[in-house]
Amino acid sequence: MFAQRLVALPAAIPGGYTLSVQDVGGNPAGVPLTDAALLRRIFDAAALLKPDRIVFVQGTPEEDRVLKLNMQSDRTLIALDPTAHPNSFLHRSRPTDTARVTDRTFVASKDKTAAGPLVNWKDADEMRAILNPILDGAMRGKTMYVLCGILGPDASPHSKLAIQITDSPYVVANVTALYGVGEAAFDRLNKGGSYSFGVHASSNLDREKLFVARFTDTDEVVSVNSAYGGNAILFKKAIGLGTASARARREGWMAEHMALIELENPAGDRMGIAVCKPSASGKTNDAMMNAEITALGRQGWKVRTISDDIVYMHVDEEGYLRAIPIERGFFGVAPGTSERTNPNVMATLAKGDAIYTNVAVDRFDEVWWEGLGDPPEQFTDWKGREWKRDNSAFNQDIWTIEIPKVDGGSGIVSVRWDTAGSRWMLISGENLL
Repeated sequence: MFAQRLVALPAAIPGGYTLSVQDVGGNPAGVPLTDAALLRRIFDAAALLKPDRIVFVQGTPEEDRVLKLNMQSDRTLIALDPTAHPNSFLHRSRPTDTARVTDRTFVASKDKTAAGPLVNWKDADEMRAILNPILDGAMRGKTMYVLCGILGPDASPHSKLAIQITDSPYVVANVTALYGVGEAAFDRLNKGGSYSFGVHASSNLDREKLFVARFTDTDEVVSVNSAYGGNAILFKKAIGLGTASARARREGWMAEHMALIELENPAGDRMGIAVCKPSASGKTNDAMMNAEITALGRQGWKVRTISDDIVYMHVDEEGYLRAIPIERGFFGVAPGTSERTNPNVMATLAKGDAIYTNVAVDRFDEVWWEGLGDPPEQFTDWKGREWKRDNSAFNQDIWTIEIPKVDGGSGIVSVRWDTAGSRWMLISGENLL
C-alpha cells in the first residue's frame, strides 16, 4: 500500500540511528503516516526505547494470520483444536504478571486535586524522571509495533483516535480484535485528527520497576514491565477510560464505564439501556442477556448486544444525551462464565476467533475454568503444570473475542437506579445504532 522507506530518526535526536520499517512477516514496508509532528513523536519514542525495527500495524486479516503464526513459533500462542475452537489460541502470561496493579498505577499531573482522592498521584515531571531511565533501551532487540486505532465506530464524529506503541505481539492481536486499527485511523490522523498517545514496553517484566502512569493533562499513558491485560492493552482502561475521562471533562463529554444494550418490542420500536457497573460484576452478562428465555422474550421482545464495557457520551444539539460504544469485541473475565450465566458468550466463543489467556486445557484441547462445570480428569493449568481433578487450587483469567462493527449514535432520555445499585440509562432515538 505504501512505498518502501527506511525511517531515519531526526538528526536533532541524540544518538539518532536508522530503523527499518517492516511488516509482521519481516519484509520491508512503508510508512502510512504523513503528519510530521506525529512521526517525530513516534521516532522520539523509538530513540528512547531503541527497538530493532518498527511495524505500523495495518489491522488486516492476513496480517493477523501471520502475526499469530509468528507467536505460535515462539509459543506466545498455542493453537487449540481447530475443530472444537476454530482459529482460537491459548496464551499464558508469566506467573508473576497476572493482574492489574493498582499500587503501581499513577495519575501524573500538575494538579493533585484533579486526580481525586482514590488514586495514586505523582507530579508529571517527577513521573517522567522516574520512567525515562526505565524506558531507555527497553525495546532493544525487539520489534516496536505502532497501533493507530479508532475508539468508536469509524463513521461517528464522536469517536476518538488513539495510538499505542508496544513491544508485545499479544497486545497487537488483542487490540486488533477489539478496536478499529489501520487504514481508517491512518486517514484521520493524516488529516490532523487529535489523538491519545500510549507507550507500552514489556521490557523484562521487573515487578520492582513496573509502572502504569496516566498523564491526564497531556492525554498520554506510559506502561512498563507488565505484559498482562489492562496493564498492557492501553486502548482499554488506561486510555479508553482513564485519560479519556480527564479529556472528556475538559471538552464537555463523558467517558463512562457502561454496557450498552438495544431492546426492541414486538411492534419494532427500539430503545436501549446503558448499565454502569464496576469490572467483574456482570456487565458482560447484562450486555449479552438472552431474551428468549424470559417472559418478555416469549412475547416477542428482542435484545441486541452493542457493547459491554465503555461508552462515550455527549449532549446533542437538541439536548439529548447520546452514546457510542468504543469497542468492537469483548475482553472478558473467564471464571464464572458458563452456559448458565451467559449462554450467548459461550455460543460466541464456540464459533472461534478467540484468544484465551491463563485458562486450563485438557488433553483434547478443551478449555476449562472455574465455574464452567466439573474440571476434567486431567488438565494442564495456566502455568503449564499437569493436574488431576483432586487438585483444587486454580486460577484462570480472560478471553478475547471480536464482534461485528457498529455505526451511529444513540440518545438517552431518562435515568434510574436498580436495586443492586447499578446505574441504568434508558435510551431512545431514531438512529439508535
